Amino acid sequence: MRDLVKRATEGYLAATSGLRMLPDFIVIGTQRGGTTSLYRYLAAHPGVAPTLVSKGVHYFDVQNERSQAWYRGHFPPTAYRAWRRRVARQPLVTGEASPYYLFHPAVPERVAAMLPDVKLIAMLRDPVKRAFSHYHHEFEGGFETLPSFEEAIDAEPGRLEGETERLLFDPGYVSFAHQHHSYVTRGHYADQLDAWFAHIPRERFLIFTSEDFYRDTATIYGAVQDFLGLPHHPLAEFKTYNAHSYAPMNPETNERLRDHFREPDRDLAELLGRDLGWDRSA
Repeated sequence: MRDLVKRATEGYLAATSGLRMLPDFIVIGTQRGGTTSLYRYLAAHPGVAPTLVSKGVHYFDVQNERSQAWYRGHFPPTAYRAWRRRVARQPLVTGEASPYYLFHPAVPERVAAMLPDVKLIAMLRDPVKRAFSHYHHEFEGGFETLPSFEEAIDAEPGRLEGETERLLFDPGYVSFAHQHHSYVTRGHYADQLDAWFAHIPRERFLIFTSEDFYRDTATIYGAVQDFLGLPHHPLAEFKTYNAHSYAPMNPETNERLRDHFREPDRDLAELLGRDLGWDRSA
């Protein structure tokens, strides 16, 4: 019954796609970096019309074989924007949050081709802590079968071998390993941002760390509203979504990954012109 309702809903949304908005912004990542919390805060803003099904449509990564009408069907009617501008005299934007977009190698070109004026938000989390959180997220969700983080990161190079090339070569290919088992590789943020900057001007990006976001949420949330051209709308509280707790990482594994990320972190600091503040000895 649920699948029947879902298909009927998606059919209706696609059928009315010509009357619907395209996203003004996309939160592109990173996974386990706070994207759900940020999107929930934005969805509470009266000037933001959220997607009609879920925060992440995943059209540009794992749903790319679908039509543009299918994608557009996930967003609110253009009449709503016209009404808000005319009657409320306030701006209205819509957008989605699909954190696999940042890492998927084919997504930057796809987004640039379809949404030439879209604004992009990237939240970058300490890559060591992100990798550990990602592993537990996949294991708890049943997408990871290896019983330890150490085994998973040891297996990662073999699991991902050739997957980037195949994703770029075959538009219809979906890689389970690339999406679910990319614990360490996703922390090479400079490589990912370089791929995005090759297709979309840097001024259309807002980039900040998850640590800054949670350390001073009100300030970062204000910067996001400014970036999207929205008046500031205070929230009563900043609840954290999708937070999990688990046993600490093995200290030797932590040291190993800190060593691994020293050079990628330096590359990122050089690319962005600032140090991201991650304690490489932590």
